[in-house]
Amino acid sequence: MPEALLEMRDVSKTFAAPGRQVHAARSVSLALNAGRTLALVGESGSGKTTCARLIMREYAPDSGELLFRGAPIDASSHRNMRAYRQAVQMIFQDPFASLNPAHTIGYHLGRPLRLYGHGRSRAERQAAIAALLEQVKLDPELVGRFPHELSGGQRQRISIARALAVGPEVLVADEPTSMLDVSVRLGILNLLNDMKRGLGLAVLYITHDIATARYVAEDIMVMYAGQVVEWGPTESVLGQPAHPYTRLLLSAVPDPDRPYSAGVGVGAELADIDRIRREAAAPQPLAEEVHPGHFVRPIPARV
Repeated sequence: MPEALLEMRDVSKTFAAPGRQVHAARSVSLALNAGRTLALVGESGSGKTTCARLIMREYAPDSGELLFRGAPIDASSHRNMRAYRQAVQMIFQDPFASLNPAHTIGYHLGRPLRLYGHGRSRAERQAAIAALLEQVKLDPELVGRFPHELSGGQRQRISIARALAVGPEVLVADEPTSMLDVSVRLGILNLLNDMKRGLGLAVLYITHDIATARYVAEDIMVMYAGQVVEWGPTESVLGQPAHPYTRLLLSAVPDPDRPYSAGVGVGAELADIDRIRREAAAPQPLAEEVHPGHFVRPIPARV
């Protein structure tokens, strides 16, 4: 596989909470490659969004490093950070809050074009805005509308178009369909797949929904309590899950062919993991390769 566009290497982040330390990310490593999607899956509080914010440089890691095209990211250089922020763009969870209601769609798409010098003249920017709207399968006539005049699905497509406006190489999509109606989610997932293939983008897809992860991602990482517990090719991890938490997530996916009682006992395994985390604060055990390219961190023994 060619060199990753973006890497996290053993990145950790801890936050102070009353009377304790919260390990939001524990030695997380991941790699994003052009033309591929990596899904980061886990429940709320597992550390997924912390990883996204570390990548977007909203947080500085306590340890470990981030690399872009094989080189460490130099946060002290304005020029390097400007180039990095152009190359790495984010799609937010809430399409209702991520667009300023006081401005038109034309403003939202025209501003990144102006900031990064795409389209020097007004006419060039108008043409670029129309092309962006068509790229995300929206009518260019929407350019004069305000966000409240659009549906949730349309707003999320505008958010994707805004991210694409600066010519990124990496997209970080944080739960991009969780606040949308079920009827429009598939269209957004198909659009992400089209962008990945057509533009050769590297995509980090963050979700708690394994079903959508399976639809968009070639590779998957499962997070629990701030650490990645299982990772590898999507079909291997979801077809032959080796960690009890992965099995628990899969047991929550509706399946008309599976009896309701299937997966009983998985909850007890998860409770055991939680007890070990509370009582022993065990460090991450070494990973084991259970299938080609498919790794799992075994449950640590009780101390």
